[in-house]
Amino acid sequence: MKTKPTDGKTRRRDDPGKKEKTELEKHNGKLQHWAVELKNIKGANGVSDEELKKLLYPRGLKESILPLLEFVAWSLLSEDTEEAVSMLWLPTKQKAWRTGAGSPRYIPNSVWQWIRSASVSVCLDASTCPPWLAVSRDRLQVRGAAGRSAAPSDNSGHLAEWPCVLGDTIITAGRHYWEVEVSPSGTWRTGVMSESAPREQRSPMSPGRGYWALWRGSSFWACTEEPTKLRRAALPRLIGVYVDVGEGQVSFYDVDRNVHIYTFSDTFKHRIFATGGLPATLARSQ
Repeated sequence: MKTKPTDGKTRRRDDPGKKEKTELEKHNGKLQHWAVELKNIKGANGVSDEELKKLLYPRGLKESILPLLEFVAWSLLSEDTEEAVSMLWLPTKQKAWRTGAGSPRYIPNSVWQWIRSASVSVCLDASTCPPWLAVSRDRLQVRGAAGRSAAPSDNSGHLAEWPCVLGDTIITAGRHYWEVEVSPSGTWRTGVMSESAPREQRSPMSPGRGYWALWRGSSFWACTEEPTKLRRAALPRLIGVYVDVGEGQVSFYDVDRNVHIYTFSDTFKHRIFATGGLPATLARSQ
């Protein structure tokens, strides 16, 4: 390559071949990273090699693996960082998934890192505990109390009918994430509630009343206006709760399997609090 001197100095042009090689190496590195991740979830979700060969044919692909492939495509087509892509990808996909229909949707590791970067420490507020429940000394666990007595009439913080306890974290803006270990048997509920939600009388838990929660009874439900029965491969052991006030979303995940469970989309007009019911344990933020 010839160069022309300018003001007594020699100016070299950028080598386009070298730039293309650098870009290719960057994309190859991404593909190798995702190939390992794809192999791991292929085994976990029972996707055969034959099914992977039919990726161009939607009827031959299991829905649980699609999110990773979509994220790979988004990342390769974008000049942004993986964090920036995660910021765009997550709320967009969760709005489409919020009905809970279909197979569980896998959350790519890069997106998981973005979600968990919003981790907060949440403890239970013992002053909101109804008399038939008990909060542990470290304020991380709620369980059934030995006996039941009448709730004090002067404590407006008690959830007099619903067996729930509020968290001590007040949410007004931004992103917040925490994890809850739930019982493999019995009935429990977990989620968030508005400070305007009714507490002194028994009423259905629903977004219209200020509750965004999951409920495990005889089946597994999202507490929508008309409860939505959730399809699942296995009952979650550890549930991730993610609140994005700006996007107007409350989302739940099966932490052990890296899959999305359900997303509520709403506008939060009042402060909101974490809420949990018997029996459950708040995992310490990581």
